[in-house]
Amino acid sequence: MFKVNGTVLENVKFNGVDLDKVLVNGVIVFEKVKFNNTVTMRTLQDSITINVQTKDLSLCEVWNAGNKIGVLNNDQDTSIFIPNKNEDVIIKGKDITYLYCPRNQLTSLNVQGLNNLQSL
Repeated sequence: MFKVNGTVLENVKFNGVDLDKVLVNGVIVFEKVKFNNTVTMRTLQDSITINVQTKDLSLCEVWNAGNKIGVLNNDQDTSIFIPNKNEDVIIKGKDITYLYCPRNQLTSLNVQGLNNLQSL
């Protein structure tokens, strides 16, 4: 979390593109987030457990109702609380090759566009 003039910056977009922020020598540096894969799902549960793998072992972000609610480390089961079950849970990642999400009472799952997905 960063504060600029007392304002908290959490989710930053420019022209509809998500930006990451990094603090370098007291200066906030913004970079374009380079995700090329998106998974959407809905669940009946208050939390879900997910495991993802990517080609380059990069992290994936989990979003719900417009807010980032978690980060998924490569090849590690992660349990994430879902604040709004009426909204999609969105996983954003780069070259996702593996998605494991058992026993989550999913009501929908969309992996369309995951061209590198080898295992679901």
